[in-house]
Amino acid sequence: MSKLKDELVERFKELTELAVLDEGDPQSFRVRAYENATYAISGLTGDIAQMSEKELVKVPGIGPSTAKKIREYVETGRISKLEALRKKYPPEFVALTRIPGLGPKKVLLLRDALGIRNLDDLKAALEKQEIRHVKGMGEKTEENIRQALLRLGTTHKERRSPIAEVLPVARRLVAALQGHEKVREVLYCGSLRRFRETIGDVDIVAASEAPREVMAEFVGLPEVKAVLAHGDTKSSVLVGGDLQVDLRVVPPRSFGAAVLYFTGSKAHNVKLRARAQQRGWTLNEYALTRIETGRVIAARSEEAIYRKLGMPWIPPPMREDTGEIEAAESTAGLPEVVRVEDLKGDLSLQGDGLSREALEALVTAAKARGLSYAALLTSEGSDGVATLRRAAASLPLVRWIGAEVEVGDGGEIPAEAGRGADFVVARITHRPLEPDRQTQRLVRAIADPRVRIVSHLCARRIGESEALAFDVPSVLDALEEHRVALAVSGELSALDAPPEIVRAAMERRIRVVLASEAATPDALERLEYASLCAQRGWCLRDRVLNTESVRSVSRWLSP
Repeated sequence: MSKLKDELVERFKELTELAVLDEGDPQSFRVRAYENATYAISGLTGDIAQMSEKELVKVPGIGPSTAKKIREYVETGRISKLEALRKKYPPEFVALTRIPGLGPKKVLLLRDALGIRNLDDLKAALEKQEIRHVKGMGEKTEENIRQALLRLGTTHKERRSPIAEVLPVARRLVAALQGHEKVREVLYCGSLRRFRETIGDVDIVAASEAPREVMAEFVGLPEVKAVLAHGDTKSSVLVGGDLQVDLRVVPPRSFGAAVLYFTGSKAHNVKLRARAQQRGWTLNEYALTRIETGRVIAARSEEAIYRKLGMPWIPPPMREDTGEIEAAESTAGLPEVVRVEDLKGDLSLQGDGLSREALEALVTAAKARGLSYAALLTSEGSDGVATLRRAAASLPLVRWIGAEVEVGDGGEIPAEAGRGADFVVARITHRPLEPDRQTQRLVRAIADPRVRIVSHLCARRIGESEALAFDVPSVLDALEEHRVALAVSGELSALDAPPEIVRAAMERRIRVVLASEAATPDALERLEYASLCAQRGWCLRDRVLNTESVRSVSRWLSP
């Protein structure tokens, strides 16, 4: 997306969120209008800045009111309706709606009944056990909210946000800083760069010889809602609901050391510093230096620092002190984990409901990313298979049509599932079962001879719903026994199968599929997210099915 399109999409997403609060109904006309506008804007092509109101209203999903707001933002950089809603619903109040178990209706109810307007108010009400007495709440709701806060953290520094909320914001901030003429390099660091599923504060490091100018640009960005601190080399701001972002500006000669330091993890850095001390050196955010003389040994790049410490560069998602430094120092060396560049195809493109033009755009975008084959999936049975089969006839990149089937409570897959398809993907949906029954359900689905891939194994939604509880070794044994591949979804709200299960799968002979589940060209970037999630699980490149040739994939997919 273009920078302007990105900004407009985010503004209309925020309008949607605030309108739900204002209207008290997520299905109100205004809310649906903003949602439709968000999708319409994301699909616009050409130069939005040059489109008039008359041209904009011709786009499906954009009405006259939306067109006026788009033009207002293009011309002034603001949307007056959005600014009014921001004043009415401050960030600390909106942030309450993102707590699992609390939505817009409950937050408004708590505000009206108990005067709860921020996290401190909510904690006080929980402490006094007041929520249970609010009509429509009760003890169970109160306890669910309490447990949600414990999972998320109850102070600002403890509070963590799902990566799906944080990553787009961080990427826009980095892109904005990259456009500044005084910035040489810039990266987001911390747990976000390590690709953890929840994020505390966002750390950004920029290299520049003019830190004051860069800081002035940063605190003045449209995303910024409040400036917490503004210094020459470090500034802190709030963006979004209540997300703190810290920017540090360092000289270009120290960029690698700073990025290494602020990426972490803390435990990983402690071991690196120990290796440096063994050599009579010291390592900090400025440089790797000789203790006796102060001479800089390496600082400009991470690769140079790792190399001087006697090991290869370690991918950020692996830097959690789970054996990566010891592996890098060993004779065998660091495992060759999968990278997005290794992928030759995508076996998860979503074909349902797409016009021929949309399918062509999706496949063309896949080819532009260097992919040489793809599979289209349908969840609409044999009719869906036939429809996609006809469409794929003119799309050389598409080699297979897959049937995506939801698994029943007992692990059953409908008898007619997969009719006419080249393979079946068993998608695990959330079912509230005891762990033993859940395990039986998953094992039965995996054992179905039609199933070649299992997706969303844990059926989780990060920050919203917990992963399914089941006996992991039993399920992995079934995957290995029946030669069924485990999908790793790059959908940021899921990232499923999670890294800990992927790493356990690497101890068995289990294949993995990295999946974008894309229905639009932009969503193909999820392949990168899937690869980063897989790296956290030490996923080996030679275990990933879609790094292989068409012939190898065809052999695997054949029941």
